[in-house]
Amino acid sequence: MVLASIVGLTLLSIFTLSVSCGRTNKTVIDSDPTDNARRLVYNFLNETENKIIPGLVISVSVRGEQKWLEGFGVANIEHNIPMTGDAMMQIASITKSFTVGLASRLMQEGKLDFDVPIKEYLPFHQDVPDKKWNHKIANVTLRQLLQMTAGIPESPEDDEIGKCLRCANQTDRLILMRDKQLDFEPGTNFTYSNYGYELVGAVIESVLDANKTFDGAMTEMIRNIFNLNKTSMISPEMLIPNIASYYYIQNETNSIVNSGMWGELFLNDLHAAGGIMSTMTDVVTYGQIWLDAYFGRSEHFLQQASVKSAWTPTTVSSLPYGMGFVIQNATADTPNDKHVIWHDGGSFGCSSMLAIYPDTEVIVAASVNMGDRSVRSFILDSNFDDLFANIV
Repeated sequence: MVLASIVGLTLLSIFTLSVSCGRTNKTVIDSDPTDNARRLVYNFLNETENKIIPGLVISVSVRGEQKWLEGFGVANIEHNIPMTGDAMMQIASITKSFTVGLASRLMQEGKLDFDVPIKEYLPFHQDVPDKKWNHKIANVTLRQLLQMTAGIPESPEDDEIGKCLRCANQTDRLILMRDKQLDFEPGTNFTYSNYGYELVGAVIESVLDANKTFDGAMTEMIRNIFNLNKTSMISPEMLIPNIASYYYIQNETNSIVNSGMWGELFLNDLHAAGGIMSTMTDVVTYGQIWLDAYFGRSEHFLQQASVKSAWTPTTVSSLPYGMGFVIQNATADTPNDKHVIWHDGGSFGCSSMLAIYPDTEVIVAASVNMGDRSVRSFILDSNFDDLFANIV
């Protein structure tokens, strides 16, 4: 990994540069909801534990129309470049929902069955030997992988990062899983697993037309089905306008460090689990596409039944994980328990969040260019859906 330390800037001075000055980069005319929402952002950025956030970008849509888009702080510390609403950010594990969407489309076409053993799709691949539990072959299914109930371990260890440097396709990345053992009997428990989603990517690739890769199929869906022009799979060859710089805290020195253009983990190993970058405008548009399919208003992307299946939480985990989404309070009996469909994502230098509120049709997407600072609790606790639900 190429790292560039920021010489001569303390954490406090970085924070003062990017947040405390009160500069924002407005892209939507002020209104009462945005004034209140902006104050929530300032409060978040000024919390003691969050004083090390160079920049944040947030977008809110209501019933398919973007109502707020704004950047705060800086996209690049070294050159004092303002964060703007059109900044390109790593969305990391939000990518998993894209992978679910692609798999579900192939399922609707009859090319995938979520409930048959994945060895039927990868029968001869040496890097996916039969996994066993209690000395018996465990027939892991695609549904279990998507729900993270397959027992597949979580993520690469530090010494494994880069093992698949620029692998030609998704199936080649299975070298990462060759010696991995199951954590539990499939279908009996839950482990958040990037490896599991990489295996999903290989299964998807196995049923594509000859010479088509997972990345190629994902790109086609992003362009032709979602019509998202500022969303793409991460590639080291790309020239990307408005890309933010990404940072993390180096524990040894407690200083801010530039994580490099991508961060090795996402460049090399985790495409199906976390390989997409996007703008927050595209992310809320993407959320609306799921919501429209959920309500049966459009089947251009997925049939309603497929979305409802993805948005049904597993019963074997305290985390209400469906497929590519967390389904929070899906059967809430009290008005204060909001039904929200969400997923966050974190990388070496970026943290992102997508929250979909079906009851009000408010969608919120946010990202910060600091990998150590999650925006999940901030988004879920700030009640942006209440602020914007009745905006005209």
